[in-house]
Amino acid sequence: QLSLSETGDYGNEVILYPTDYILAPTNVYIRFSPTTTGQVTEFIFPMTVGAQTSILNLVGMGVTNATVETATVTLITQESALVSARIVDDGLDPVSQCGICWNIAGLPTLADNHTEAGAQSGWFDGSLTGLLSSTEYFVRAYATNLAGTVYGNQVSFNTLAAPALSIDTSHLNPFGPVVVGGISPVDTLIVAATELNQDLVLSAPLGFGLSLTPTGRSFNSTLSLIPVTGNIDPTLVYIRFAPQQGGNLSDYLSVSSAHLDSLVMVFGIGITLPEVSSGEATDITSDSAVVSGNISSTGWDDISACGICYGINHNPDLSGMYADSDVEQGEFCVSLSALHGYTNYYYRAFATNSAGTSYGEEYSFCTLMGSLDAPQNLSISMVDGTTLLSWDAVQNASSYGIFRSTDPYSIDWGAPVGQTSATTWADPELGNRYYYRVIASSQPLGGGKR
Repeated sequence: QLSLSETGDYGNEVILYPTDYILAPTNVYIRFSPTTTGQVTEFIFPMTVGAQTSILNLVGMGVTNATVETATVTLITQESALVSARIVDDGLDPVSQCGICWNIAGLPTLADNHTEAGAQSGWFDGSLTGLLSSTEYFVRAYATNLAGTVYGNQVSFNTLAAPALSIDTSHLNPFGPVVVGGISPVDTLIVAATELNQDLVLSAPLGFGLSLTPTGRSFNSTLSLIPVTGNIDPTLVYIRFAPQQGGNLSDYLSVSSAHLDSLVMVFGIGITLPEVSSGEATDITSDSAVVSGNISSTGWDDISACGICYGINHNPDLSGMYADSDVEQGEFCVSLSALHGYTNYYYRAFATNSAGTSYGEEYSFCTLMGSLDAPQNLSISMVDGTTLLSWDAVQNASSYGIFRSTDPYSIDWGAPVGQTSATTWADPELGNRYYYRVIASSQPLGGGKR
């Protein structure tokens, strides 16, 4: 169609009028309005009297709406589905956009939820997500080309029902404290589920085990229950507490499947040996001492006993001598009594809970000598011209000092004239009247402690 104005009336011909036999350059507007599909070839014949006729070739393509088919709905879940469709005919113009429209009212359009698959020429899919469970949805494929947007046939489907989970914890109680390496008695819970499309998986936290039988070695950190036709009948699950580390191990047991999650709290405390260290020995006398210790960790349990083990041999323990303390944590001191004088004692702090007894470092101390008794029954005799002294042995004495004077009432008897570890001594000095004194010493010969 032709026109002398871009926005004017168009017809099958226009007439141009010359002025003084001259036709000035004139714009002629042409538009294509096909009445059939496919390629259209036509001609324009400019004609005037007495002039040569010319021919202008015109070529156009007539297109129509595409044809699209909604095919099948597959992979239906509680919240998603996959819809397949195809471009049956592109209307002689490539499809620039296509996809799937859906709603719950029927005859969905691009004003509703829809997917976009871009330019396609055959089969394409649309993934529908965010759907409601147990709901009927209507879907239609759409396709857009130069001629506009068209919709395919309508198909409907129902999403699956939402899964449901039931957990009965009425028989599940706190496990309380269990010694690390030990095993608690079993507790139970009952699990049931419906509308599942995957296994139901139970996962226990660290230190807990799950099983379908109450005895044996079949306890594991995870347990899978397989649904039958989407359902799990009420199932008894056994739980036990077997801590591998100390501390408060209370945590959540998870129960999960596709689109389904739940948590169950389980309680347990792992008990370890206490941590105790040995301290200093103070206030040491000949028969007593004060020794300290420190409980830095109770091992997550009450301390049933603590104190100091001691003895004259290395590594003293509770099978020998010990002194108790009533402290439950932190520093403590105990008094050791009835010790022997001038004796080396070894000691270790100890602490006991339900996991057992632990000991601190080994240290030692030596008691003081204390006062020695005076030698008794001192006697003097002459043997082969030598003055011989003898006396009774004194307990804990290591040597004896002999003093000599001509004045029995003298305050200062001077240095000893002799020392011996025996209970006899011979004085080579002769010719005078002498008085003798013998003093017991705790030191070996050459020492000075008395």
